[in-house]
Amino acid sequence: MSTRFVAYLVATAIIAAGALNAAPAHAKRAAKTSSKVNAKALQGVQGKFKFGMSPRAVCKILEERIKEKYAEKISGTTDPFVQDKLRKKMKIEYARIAATFVRFRGTAKGWDVSVIDKEFAYKTSEAMLYWEDQNNRNNRRFFFFFRGKLYKTLTTLDMTKLRDDQREFSIIQRVVEKRFGKGKVVFADNGGIKEAAHIDWYAKGLWVRASDKLRFYNTFIVSAIDRKLWARVVAERAKHPVRKKGNNILKSIVDPSKKGPSLDENGNVIKEITGGNKKK
Repeated sequence: MSTRFVAYLVATAIIAAGALNAAPAHAKRAAKTSSKVNAKALQGVQGKFKFGMSPRAVCKILEERIKEKYAEKISGTTDPFVQDKLRKKMKIEYARIAATFVRFRGTAKGWDVSVIDKEFAYKTSEAMLYWEDQNNRNNRRFFFFFRGKLYKTLTTLDMTKLRDDQREFSIIQRVVEKRFGKGKVVFADNGGIKEAAHIDWYAKGLWVRASDKLRFYNTFIVSAIDRKLWARVVAERAKHPVRKKGNNILKSIVDPSKKGPSLDENGNVIKEITGGNKKK
């Protein structure tokens, strides 16, 4: 498997998760070399999801994408029964996204031992909702909010199609740096051994991070963070330090929350997120 294919796989995975506005035909451009930080590519990680957006506004964009996906299917048949069935599926898919909304008050079951275990804190006015590709649930998009404002988007990239010898930090690093430019590699201590943990890029108040989650989750995650809002999040976390559950190796391997908590857990906030609650 060539590095070009790895580049293509990473690029198409980002596109599939809705992280970029580029068309699939542009995926192969990921192989283009860039010696400097590519600010345009970094800003594209957010796509249409602008920092400061409310959960309702994010859901609205996702709803539009769902409608676009079903529009061709609906127009492709003249059978009213089939059309009605497709419209119901479309509404269910949208409701499923709204139902993933969770406020991190200390009761977010399962997320402490998931791929996003280090991406949030409790009792700090943080919340999240997520979307997943129904055709490939290893491709998911998370949206993190602070006091009702979007401050971070995070995309998980499915690396299961790569051979074992291709699932290495250095290989993925070459791919993402060809797209985003040279980044800063940050190392972490792993049992007394220093290992590359993630790569950082900065551009005009934006912080983009590519994190290695290959060992236990077969994924790389790419996140875009608003640096101003992030500073407020850090300050709030310092005021309310809350210890999470232990994320030991066994729990990481088993990963009981791979698909996230039950969608029924937060179903009571659907009306609030979608605007159905008149008191909102």
